[in-house]
Amino acid sequence: METELVIDRSINTHTLNIKKAEWPFLYSVHAWITKFFIIVGCDKIKVMSELISPESIVPQLGIGEGMRIADFGCGSGHMTMELAKRVGKDGLISAIDVQTSALETVREKAQSLGLKNVSCIHADLEAVGGTDIDGETQDVIFISQALFQSRSKEAIITEGLRILKPKGMLVMIEWKKGSGGLGPPDELRTSEEDLRKLTEAVGFHFERNIEADRFHSGMIFRK
Repeated sequence: METELVIDRSINTHTLNIKKAEWPFLYSVHAWITKFFIIVGCDKIKVMSELISPESIVPQLGIGEGMRIADFGCGSGHMTMELAKRVGKDGLISAIDVQTSALETVREKAQSLGLKNVSCIHADLEAVGGTDIDGETQDVIFISQALFQSRSKEAIITEGLRILKPKGMLVMIEWKKGSGGLGPPDELRTSEEDLRKLTEAVGFHFERNIEADRFHSGMIFRK
């Protein structure tokens, strides 16, 4: 009998439907998350989702009007909306996720805010070319709290490299290893040093760190 895991995150109406036979690693990750949600209760889940403030992160990036940005693993659009406001009506945010329910939430949020510059793309980021976005068309690739869920981090970063313009910017925010507190267990986190080495090995150049919070690290790379 096939085992299926369904998670209903009431905080952002992001529903995951993962089949154990097809996604054994993600199944184990989200099984842990489910237990965490049950244990800590809704209030602490809300705190976790709000640890990283888009209003504090995005101003550090130098985002300008008219930019084209790909938001990898956008989830329910926690960062997407702030990015969309920054690029203005002449810019475009490609919100990309493997979960259709997450993308529906993004659409609803964009509509409620009157943002017409958000395009939702259902894609497997672990497949190079999976976004179906033309090469060297994006000014910024934004990856926030997505890599810890994947065993194919290199493929995700490589897809970012493919669609990013020359000298374009990669923004990476991930759970900080050894920081404790909320979030995934330490064994699912990757150290900032290892993430930097992996990203540079793909072909990016490290530029600088950005301030996130005590549970997350933020880095900017250039193509």
